[in-house]
Amino acid sequence: MHRLSAQDLRRSRTYLWAWWAGWFVLAILCGLALGAMQLGDDVVRQPLGSTGYVLMGLFPAWLGTVVTLHWAPRLTFAFGALLGVLFEAAPVHYDVRGLGWAAAVFAVAGLVWFLWRDSRSTPHGPHVVPANGTQWEGSWAADDARIDAKVGALVAGAFALLTLIGLGVHHFMLSDVAAFEARAELAAGTVVELIEDPYEMVVEVGGQEFTFERFYTDEEQDEPQPGEAIEVLIDGDRATPLGQGQGNPAFVLGITAVAPLLGAAIALRLGTRRSRRRALLERGGPSATVRLLWLEEFDALALPVDDTVPTLRLINFTGLRELDPGEEDVEEEDRPSTHPADDGPASDDDDGPELPVGAFEIAQFIREQEAEEFDDEFTAEERANLEAFLGPRSAANGEPFILVGNWAQGSTVALLRESGEVWFAEVAAGRPVTDRRAVVEAGVPSVKHRAVDRTMRALPVWAHRNAGWLRWALACGAGLVAVLALALFLWGEPVEWPVVFLVLMAASAPWSAISWSEGRISAAPAGLRTHGAFLDEVYGRDRATVVVPVDQSVAVRFERPDELINLGVDVVAPGEALTAEQAAERVRLMIFQSPGSGRSYRAPSPGLAAGVGVVLVSLWLIWPLVG
Repeated sequence: MHRLSAQDLRRSRTYLWAWWAGWFVLAILCGLALGAMQLGDDVVRQPLGSTGYVLMGLFPAWLGTVVTLHWAPRLTFAFGALLGVLFEAAPVHYDVRGLGWAAAVFAVAGLVWFLWRDSRSTPHGPHVVPANGTQWEGSWAADDARIDAKVGALVAGAFALLTLIGLGVHHFMLSDVAAFEARAELAAGTVVELIEDPYEMVVEVGGQEFTFERFYTDEEQDEPQPGEAIEVLIDGDRATPLGQGQGNPAFVLGITAVAPLLGAAIALRLGTRRSRRRALLERGGPSATVRLLWLEEFDALALPVDDTVPTLRLINFTGLRELDPGEEDVEEEDRPSTHPADDGPASDDDDGPELPVGAFEIAQFIREQEAEEFDDEFTAEERANLEAFLGPRSAANGEPFILVGNWAQGSTVALLRESGEVWFAEVAAGRPVTDRRAVVEAGVPSVKHRAVDRTMRALPVWAHRNAGWLRWALACGAGLVAVLALALFLWGEPVEWPVVFLVLMAASAPWSAISWSEGRISAAPAGLRTHGAFLDEVYGRDRATVVVPVDQSVAVRFERPDELINLGVDVVAPGEALTAEQAAERVRLMIFQSPGSGRSYRAPSPGLAAGVGVVLVSLWLIWPLVG
């Protein structure tokens, strides 16, 4: 059996994040270049319906490729190469000539790179048919693929309809502009007033006043001033400035061009899943031994046997297991729940059982609650069905599996367990930092010890031990950066209502900076602090009665009012290999060595406090501009 090695994955991984970053820059530049020439000061619109008119309107399609590159990189690169050629065929300004060729060459290089790496993504092990005696028809995998096929067909139909609607809207707008310009007469107008907010001008033509958008944004260009004349096309009570102000619905074609690309990217992935899985089951494929790491978001990482990096991210797990009678027609909302049970603190305000007092009774109570919530919630048959629906959740970190099929990004593979269970999954784009951190935090054994791994292990420990001041430093630092960025954006610009959304985004920066600490604990002057998204709960020292280690958690009993919280060892000491007894001793020190008064209270989290500060400072910056 071929044992998948780190070298195998290094020779085949595509580095999508790097290609996406390069394409993001080129696509944005090309899109903005075309868009600026559509709305610029000295642009003369191409004749309606001409080739140049169509090509100049494709700038929204460039922006769409930035989105689809994650879902369908090969298709997007092929489409991007075509857009690059069309960019050079369009009547673009000489200053941006060559930008389209650069994008086309980059897209072709990306496509060739992906196809070359795909050819190196085949296991070298024996040919294996991933069968376990379960028929395809009537299995969880077939039922899931059937639903995906229906969704893919609906998506394809929806985007086809959107394409037709877009073409219809463009035809209507084009006919309207053409009819107006055919009837309109060229007249001289006089600029009456220039308005800063909104950015418009008032022009008088033949005794009538019209308000037009101001397109003159280039400081080097002489904008018509009040009293000066401009040429206007007028037909009754409808008028438009000649030149850059004329109607130009070409952008609708660019938006419409994105619809087939998005539809194909989604529909091809969903619509072909059934045939790919069935072909793999019937014909099999080359195999390799991998180690599996299950992730909390119902994905998994396939690890090489000789190292912990690189990894394969596997998504959309479905087991080859026979459906229970009647399951074929079960709707999505009736499937087994994927949401963990609520394990928040129990108190005497709940309708639950009376809280125990003694250490032994507390430990027994916690075990019974966990058994009721997790062990007795499903029977053995229901657990097997749950894993068929979600994936091998019970897989131990680094448990060996047999991977069957090509592991190129977007392909379908099968995973065989030693017990005979089979799952199908899709290979997704890797997340280098996130995936590596997941491997490090899970403690998967590795034959190599790297400095970056040691740093990733030590960083959560250091951050947790210094959470008291670190959360405030990060929240205030993020808030300061957000305010400075907002101030630079607003500098000298008229304020419009959409700036409210920018303020809200800036206010969310402090919260994002401390999101890593949510659900953790730290010592407080009054006792024990639990970190929340908006409010921190402080449990006073004088209320604590007993701290009890329970298997892999620590239970803390409080009185006045009666309350019982259960903290996982990973919450007490993230990144550290502590026993429940050691974690309990750490919690005791946090509570009973606190120097404060010991009263309980709720306090704003650093994210909330800094976020409110960002809003207040932003209002202080904006108010003079509004006034």
